[in-house]
Amino acid sequence: MLVGRLWGVSIHIDPSFLLLAVLLVQADLMSGSTERLFVGVLFVLGIAVSILLHELGHAAAGARYGSPAVRIDLNGLGGLCTYANGFPAEPGKRIVMALAGPVANLVIWMACAAAFRPVMALDVGSPGAIGWHEVGLAVRRLGEANFVLLIFNLMPAWPLDGAHALSAAFERFLPGERARLVVGWLGLAVAVLCALMAVELGPFTLLVAALLAATNRFVLTGSWPAR
Repeated sequence: MLVGRLWGVSIHIDPSFLLLAVLLVQADLMSGSTERLFVGVLFVLGIAVSILLHELGHAAAGARYGSPAVRIDLNGLGGLCTYANGFPAEPGKRIVMALAGPVANLVIWMACAAAFRPVMALDVGSPGAIGWHEVGLAVRRLGEANFVLLIFNLMPAWPLDGAHALSAAFERFLPGERARLVVGWLGLAVAVLCALMAVELGPFTLLVAALLAATNRFVLTGSWPAR
């Protein structure tokens, strides 16, 4: 669903993102607390903005290297940036384009960490009222989520940014196809790790593990164009 345009880039929201939003605030929805629901809504809006800024980071780097973005999708696994000319041939440029997104998450995480205490200090409302205290809780939660997104996106598993950056780095001493396959095997290992972590982190992590496993298997069998 097209929701708007930014600097000539069309912004779309996939229905799977709405499912992700519900999963993120499921506990808040079931709590029966107006304050928690308020925090959850702010958090989801912040996540949407964070993912958009992540993809705009990719788009800015792509424009810098002659491959402007034409479309950004927000979906159940985060987001996707589509470039007019694909990725450039030079490994160094592809590394910068891949890492530009996680850098945005790093900046958001640091901004949230810096803003948390000042926002909480603004709370002078009466007990039980929705105010700056809830905003502060949402800011802290958003910062923690961006830290998780930063680490997750840097993992060496297709289609994550870490895989694109590492594959491009490997191309300095390996043929392109060989570099892509090496990262594909690493990606399967990451999928297994996520599956093991799902025991503690819940079924969503298991779903992520399954999608990573499927994508990296497709890369290894030549069925999915990682670039």
